[in-house]
Amino acid sequence: DTPQGRYLKFKEARMNLAQGLRTLAVNKQTALKHLEEASTIYSELANGPGRVPLMHQEALWGAAKAAETLGRIDEAEKLYKTLQKDYSKSALGIDAKKQLARLESKKSEAGDLAKEFGISEER
Repeated sequence: DTPQGRYLKFKEARMNLAQGLRTLAVNKQTALKHLEEASTIYSELANGPGRVPLMHQEALWGAAKAAETLGRIDEAEKLYKTLQKDYSKSALGIDAKKQLARLESKKSEAGDLAKEFGISEER
């Protein structure tokens, strides 16, 4: 697990998250594959060794965003809470606080949206 290898994993996770978000309404099967891959990679990076604070924040945020998009709201909330608690003064920590407030106020809407796309199972 070298710094270069971790960098490449981040690049792969970013590409999968972006591709999954971009294609969700057009090609659900492909989008879900990309989002699952992004979720897996970001989770591994968030829990792995060699945590550089900025990259750890990105890993938590990316894993939360992927989980949220996949309809795993409880998992997303947990990740956002960790990000907010550990990095409360950073840009992503502040964003995590906003995301938590949004999820709380629109919990039923998020579930409805996930159901609409057929990805509502809580995992």
